[in-house]
Amino acid sequence: MHNDIFDRLERFYDAVPRDVAGAEEHGGLVLFVRDGPGWPFYARPRIDATEPPSLADVTSVRERQRKLGLPEAFEWVHETTPELLAVARSAGLSVLEAPLMVLDPAALPDPATLSDVPVRVLAADSPDFAADVAARRAVAAVSFAAAGTARGDAGPAERDAAVTGLE
Repeated sequence: MHNDIFDRLERFYDAVPRDVAGAEEHGGLVLFVRDGPGWPFYARPRIDATEPPSLADVTSVRERQRKLGLPEAFEWVHETTPELLAVARSAGLSVLEAPLMVLDPAALPDPATLSDVPVRVLAADSPDFAADVAARRAVAAVSFAAAGTARGDAGPAERDAAVTGLE
């Protein structure tokens, strides 16, 4: 894989939680703490760190996560921060190593061939990207708020009310 892919992924993983979470720095790590209800986030290497995360950094984050009642969760890309694997294990953490899979954009089919419903792939360089992501997050939030797998009562008004802007 090329370094530009890793750089883009690192910026993405760092940016995604920031519109709904506070960012607390702990040495070479940043802990994302969600503002309000929802799935808890993780700690990860700071994008601007000059040193890899240390055992002291991991210990500090774990203490903070426990204090906040959050799961002790860390996520990182091994190819970008390989030192963190040994540090996490030395801290007594169980580490799940999962492969990073990246699809070559040239291998994507034309979205119009996938369904008779209009489908499009969001483009990160589009001026409407933030609004597009916010709208899709609202759809997911309303959809998954209904219990079970049956169709819920929510509709366009609830979807529109759930839209929050990205910072």
